[in-house]
Amino acid sequence: MSIEERVLSSHEIASMQADSRTRILAATRELYSRAGTKGTTTREVAELAGVNEATIFRHFGNKKTLLFAMLEEYSKIEEFRAVLANVPAGLLPALNHLGVAVVHKMIEKRAMIAVTAAEDAQNGQEECAWQGPSTMVRELANFFQTYVDAGTMRGDAVFNARCFMGILYSYVMARKLWGSESPDPSSVVASCVDLFLNGVQS
Repeated sequence: MSIEERVLSSHEIASMQADSRTRILAATRELYSRAGTKGTTTREVAELAGVNEATIFRHFGNKKTLLFAMLEEYSKIEEFRAVLANVPAGLLPALNHLGVAVVHKMIEKRAMIAVTAAEDAQNGQEECAWQGPSTMVRELANFFQTYVDAGTMRGDAVFNARCFMGILYSYVMARKLWGSESPDPSSVVASCVDLFLNGVQS
């Protein structure tokens, strides 16, 4: 039997399907980051991913499901949980470590975050496409709650988590305007952490 005539095993078929799904999600991310929801067509995704358009519908059903799957795939919530699970002891070192990790990930996803934020602002809150950020805030709030319970942090853990992520988000999204394009944001994160913990009043 020739190689061409050989019947593919179920494992080989599953591997090919997983590969095509990965390429579809990567292509969707690239197009979405450039043009947003309306500018991302399944035809263009198929061309960029090197698959038939029918393959997209077989994997995801429709464009809306595809976009949601892509956004959740690139949220990398498990990576964020791993960072939370491995922070150094002490609130200050933990926040510095966490802040640097979060900023690097936000910078990596900056274009996609900007498009999503613009679309959410335009469409209102009836349908938020990307649940990743809100999930990250919930995970961080749970982490902060341990410090609140221990008396190391005051205030509401959820509000504190929103404020901390908001400070980092503001830095990442506005750093070009601020003239801060350093590949190592550690010093800025340290200042953000100091502001978060101590405020500005002397």
